[in-house]
Amino acid sequence: MEFFEIIRERIGNRKAVMPVFGDAESMVTAALLLRVLPSDKVHFIHIDHGLLRHGEGAEIRKTLKSLGAKNIICVNAENGFLTATAAKSGRIVGPLAKTNDPYEKRFIIEEAIKRTFFKVAESIGDDAVIVGVNGIGKPIITFERGILAKLVKDLGIRGKLLRQPFPLPALAVRILCNDAVIAVTTEQRECLYSVVDSFEKGYSSRLVPIRTVGIRDGKRSYKSMALICSKGIDSNFEIARKIADAVHRELGYINRVVLRIDSDAPAEPYHDRTLHICREAADILREADAIVAEELESSKATQFFAVLIPLVEDKSKLCSVAIRAVVTDDFKTADVAMPGEDVSIDALRRAVEKIKKHLGDKVDMILYDMTSKPPAAIEFE
Repeated sequence: MEFFEIIRERIGNRKAVMPVFGDAESMVTAALLLRVLPSDKVHFIHIDHGLLRHGEGAEIRKTLKSLGAKNIICVNAENGFLTATAAKSGRIVGPLAKTNDPYEKRFIIEEAIKRTFFKVAESIGDDAVIVGVNGIGKPIITFERGILAKLVKDLGIRGKLLRQPFPLPALAVRILCNDAVIAVTTEQRECLYSVVDSFEKGYSSRLVPIRTVGIRDGKRSYKSMALICSKGIDSNFEIARKIADAVHRELGYINRVVLRIDSDAPAEPYHDRTLHICREAADILREADAIVAEELESSKATQFFAVLIPLVEDKSKLCSVAIRAVVTDDFKTADVAMPGEDVSIDALRRAVEKIKKHLGDKVDMILYDMTSKPPAAIEFE
């Protein structure tokens, strides 16, 4: 195989050191290194920054060991990440725990991971070759998406880890940070009401003071989010999808429509909340995400996860949870995974009940994202 020759040529008899995450690129690169080099010559560094999914660190170690790895260094760096800063364009951004901007959040985490990785890598020896992945170091091999998917199958790599498209920021991009009110106009609200009211009765709507990332004219943009309500988990999801499509088609200032599925209450005034990356938010999201993953594992959805939304009806609660599930072949475009077709209604109902049972003292509403890509990105940030 061509990849084997490249590895032999560029590493030779030296040690190989690489950062490892729970994504396909890391796992395939690790598997190829272990096929070509003696296992005692290959060193893997995994960094736990406190924003990993439930059981992710253990699953990474298990997968590496199944591939034949002997040298796995796990670094607990949670405390340093919450206070991490980074130099960007001549200024200091951060700390992470006070940063709202999604691009700066990613940048701070990536820089902190690089600093931690290279500090540990230096201790392995001067003759070690850094095998880069996910923007850390220079990769000795690169993969096209189709080839990567084939290698995952051919190398016998299994596991839910492979659904993580953004391994560095991990859960950070699924905590929508907020500390300022985003204004919406009366005209914008009324236009939304008009579109929703043109469909069958039983659906109410609110334009909420939250913005999420979407795709407009081929470019990333941040637009408003609309919330629609009907009969909770027993809503007609097909009608909800048609409403979402009409909203996106007619109202250019909205790029995401979510349906409330934990209650049949009509759309009431909602309140935005201050929310930042912290241990409490990470713990809530980790548990909610684990519940969603468990219940939707057997669905037809390609990717599914939970997101913390700084929006509540009950001011005593910290946040709400949105469930995002999509069907896609290439992640460039994606369709919403439809409850009743791609996702079992019963599984979704169980997810709602479990989140309410285990996190109901902190989580208010449970929402289901009805938006395809475009106009919304798969992620909320």
